[in-house]
Amino acid sequence: MGLWLPHFEAEQGILEAGLRGRVLSPSAATMDRLLAPCRVALGSRRRCGNCPGSLLRKMVPVRTGHWDVAGPGWIEADTVAHCGESMSGDFCGSLTTTDVHTQGTETRAVWNKGRHGVRERVAQVEAALPFAVLGFDSDNGGEFLNWHRKDSFEGRAVPVEFTRSRPDHKNDNARVESRQTGRPT
Repeated sequence: MGLWLPHFEAEQGILEAGLRGRVLSPSAATMDRLLAPCRVALGSRRRCGNCPGSLLRKMVPVRTGHWDVAGPGWIEADTVAHCGESMSGDFCGSLTTTDVHTQGTETRAVWNKGRHGVRERVAQVEAALPFAVLGFDSDNGGEFLNWHRKDSFEGRAVPVEFTRSRPDHKNDNARVESRQTGRPT
């Protein structure tokens, strides 16, 4: 609270001394106990946020093996939500992409991990790469598994091989997972 309160007061105004003292007085354990009902309510939701429909999930194949590639263009992608323990409210996330052949990594900030923001950041990453994207493998989050992404990859002169990892298997995208900071989602 001591770290947070000055920022709150800068935006909302200085609290009167008595109220400020009461806000700063509870211990961390007391705060955890008071916030437990909120965490339980939020914990019933999935932490990853948006989830794609089962039809689309069936249309994007699962990549179970490792890409045996001879050149660049085969990308693993994932996002990290920088939101602490709660997915409520607005927060910044990061999109991380890693080329399997070169091990080159590109990272972009994205607001709320939404599919539109991720789509824009993937386009920025592609524009920055010195080679064409041939394959794109992501996790099962809705920020990747959506009709916009699928249509974008399939509608090209040279379609991009779009695959996804197995649910709950973090090592399927081990290259990109090892380069992320924060909490993988």
